[in-house]
Amino acid sequence: GDAACEFIAQHASTQTPFFLYVPFTSPHGPYTLSKASDYALFAGSGLTENGKNSAALTYAMDRAVGNILACLDTYGIATNPVVFFTNDNGGPLNKDGAHRNTPLRGGKSDTYEGGIRMPFIARWVGTIPAGAEDTGSVVSAIDISPTICRFAGVPVEDELDGMDRSAVFLGKASPRGEPVFWQYGHPHAILKGG
Repeated sequence: GDAACEFIAQHASTQTPFFLYVPFTSPHGPYTLSKASDYALFAGSGLTENGKNSAALTYAMDRAVGNILACLDTYGIATNPVVFFTNDNGGPLNKDGAHRNTPLRGGKSDTYEGGIRMPFIARWVGTIPAGAEDTGSVVSAIDISPTICRFAGVPVEDELDGMDRSAVFLGKASPRGEPVFWQYGHPHAILKGG
């Protein structure tokens, strides 16, 4: 998060478009990397040792994302960039108490909805309606590139995987039409619709 804010500071006044990709590895094992001050927030939570560390790492990631958004505000460019926040899979199914995919079945490393369905949040101040929610449309991480191209006014290349899902983020109904496929080892899943 700190490095991302430094990048924003360097590029905010250049009037040159920039792309910033921030792939947090947190919360992820090893869970012993959390800061003591963050860990202390979950001391009385009833979570296991790994659960407290995972919760502390999640808290730290949330703080870093907030700092990045605040940096965009600080440098007066919050209305220009489109910000996407998503994940690669659901939480692992273990007994540490920190990961819950309910009411979805399954979790990380499987192809049930608890393993493949995750949050996808977008922010574009003044363009994407604040607080709008769409729980029926299917959007995948592979849709980010064609959607960004559409938002930037760049032709969407046929070779790109994924689909332009800009209409979904602009609050318009946009049935997917094409199925999405997952494979993790032997298990497979296909989702069509939405």
